[in-house]
Amino acid sequence: MEGSQTPDALKELGNTLFKKRKYVEALRAYDEALAIDTDYMPVIYNKAMTLLKLDLADEAMITVKKGLSLEPKNDRLINLRKKAEKAIGKNKTPEYYKDRGNEFFKVKRYEEAISAYDKSIQIKADFVPALVNKAKALEKLERLDEAYELIKHSATLAPTDQHIIKAKKVIEANLGKRDLKTREPEDEVAVGMKHLADNLFMREQLLQAIAKYDVALGRTPDYTSAWFNKGQTLRKLKNYIEAQECFEKARELAPDNPIIGQALESVSTEIGEAKSIEASMMESEKVYEDALSKIDQMLERTKDIDKDYDKIMGMVHEAEGVIESGSKYADMDKPRKMVKAALKMLADDNYPKAEAFAKGAKKKAAKLSKEGKEKYELATKEIEYVEKTVREMLDAGVGIPQVRSLQDQAEEEVFRKNFDTALELAKKAHKMALDEAEKALVILKTTDKEYSQASQRMAEAEKAIEDASGLGIGEDVKEMYDHAKKAFDEGDYISAEVYAKMAIERTVEVVEDVRSGYEGVEAEMRKVEDLMEEVADAGVDLSQSRTALDRAQSFLDSGDLDEASKYARLAYTATMKIVEETLNDIKIEGGAYKDTIAVIKATEKTLKAANEVGDVSELEEALQEAYAQLDDDNYFKAMNIATEIMDAAEGYTEERRELKEDAQRRMAAVVTALDRFKGQGVDMSGSEAVLDTARSNIDSKMYEEAIELIEEANDTAKRAAEKSLRSSMK
Repeated sequence: MEGSQTPDALKELGNTLFKKRKYVEALRAYDEALAIDTDYMPVIYNKAMTLLKLDLADEAMITVKKGLSLEPKNDRLINLRKKAEKAIGKNKTPEYYKDRGNEFFKVKRYEEAISAYDKSIQIKADFVPALVNKAKALEKLERLDEAYELIKHSATLAPTDQHIIKAKKVIEANLGKRDLKTREPEDEVAVGMKHLADNLFMREQLLQAIAKYDVALGRTPDYTSAWFNKGQTLRKLKNYIEAQECFEKARELAPDNPIIGQALESVSTEIGEAKSIEASMMESEKVYEDALSKIDQMLERTKDIDKDYDKIMGMVHEAEGVIESGSKYADMDKPRKMVKAALKMLADDNYPKAEAFAKGAKKKAAKLSKEGKEKYELATKEIEYVEKTVREMLDAGVGIPQVRSLQDQAEEEVFRKNFDTALELAKKAHKMALDEAEKALVILKTTDKEYSQASQRMAEAEKAIEDASGLGIGEDVKEMYDHAKKAFDEGDYISAEVYAKMAIERTVEVVEDVRSGYEGVEAEMRKVEDLMEEVADAGVDLSQSRTALDRAQSFLDSGDLDEASKYARLAYTATMKIVEETLNDIKIEGGAYKDTIAVIKATEKTLKAANEVGDVSELEEALQEAYAQLDDDNYFKAMNIATEIMDAAEGYTEERRELKEDAQRRMAAVVTALDRFKGQGVDMSGSEAVLDTARSNIDSKMYEEAIELIEEANDTAKRAAEKSLRSSMK
């Protein structure tokens, strides 16, 4: 037994958590200790104390009575019993027990949460918050049928409650997913094609995904989940009609599945919206055609006009030309109305008035254009001054976003022809730019050494990323390099160097991971080859396994490690299934037992590594089933169980390590920033205190909490630096 899992060690862990007022976590440690030693009296007492702290007096009394059954005269337990009796005697409200349940829910102790919600419901049967939260806890435990009945009952009590509506949809969706899982066909090729299509969908390769779904459906036409997922893919491509047809086919196969019903409702709404848009476009085309028809009619009427008509139309065209050229500088609404009036008078054969309106339109347009052009030139000239100042500041490595914002507003007002407002905004921006430039020249401190080091590191990062471009560089590396480039462009050369260094380190890790990935896939393929060689003499058909193995080699040669690994495992699974079905009574001399033991031991080693970055106790317990199957000579079942646990542990370990690395990277960046601020005389004690707690959380494997604290320390540091800068400028 590991030292960290002894009852004494677990008791000390619980005591530490109790002192930090982390009572729910302390209770978990005490429960684990009692699972090893049920009569460990100090832990029994501490557990009862913790339950009282959580205001769970009934549970505390049960624990106290167990302790007194072992030591009836234990004074400490007798006193604790009195406290529990007193607490039980107090009136508890439904809200009280509901809140207790919420505390357990937050730390994923769903059974205890349900117990607390039940007590709340016992006091008030129609207490909706407790009913809904209990349904959510049941859903987390995958007791979906119970959860669904409870949420439906809650909906009858509060039909318009959005929390209930949302929770009901989630539970219905999970019921639907469960129903679809139970409908998986026996055709392994169809299942494999469907899973491959699902992966393509997740990678946004939608057309390729549809092709794979079609292969699966061609082999198994009643494959419900393949119809449903193909519909979701078509929906994402906005092909709503075909998506609806796929959902209808899925509903024929599973008429009561709620998730299919939800999908049909959604796609029907989307089809309606698409038709509405199409109808609007058709209406617009009709209006346009009517306008053209009216113009044609007007032109038809003007075929026989006389010279006066031609003269006035010429004046109208001149006015329209002035309006068109002047519309850049002024609102020409009034001159346009005068042109319309001239045309109306002309249509009514009232030539004198038509001529007067045409002349007036031209004169008014010319005047507005002249005045507007003068204001336009003043405003644009001032904006040019602002642009010049901003660019000079950027060349000096100083950004002034407030000025740029005012400049954008001024340009927007120019576009709207509000030239007076634009000029006012531009003058304000110009003054602010000059003020900021004067301040920046005082505080800007950039050394040639920092610039040179940052430039060199940036070049190294760029080359490392370019060299590894074909190996699947992740978004995190690109984000680090983008941060470095942004910091460099802004003149923050210290931060640029730090981010560039982080990008280089992560790129090296990616290269090593890819190399390791190749070796891992090759090892998987060798394992399949060895297993196939062992059973080759038994006369079994291994063609399916050989096909999958060839596909794995093909993907490995093309550099697609994920697909290569998947087909290697598919080959292994197919071989194991054949062995299990056809060689059930054949004992491979020492081989099956030896291989199974090797896999189980490798799984234990993987779990031990995973335990260094998180809690894998559930997986450790699950591994006991593999040992049980081994004892019953079910070697293949034992090996499959151990392999699944190993895969889960590897995935968990990778996730936790990434969190840890993220926390450490953020910590390094913030520490560098603090050192720089302290060098400028800024008090960083507040941020350093928060970072100390973050380091403790990293050591305790609480990476999410550590990241939140690091961001808090970073924000605190920025506020302190800004405050110091403002003080120095006064």
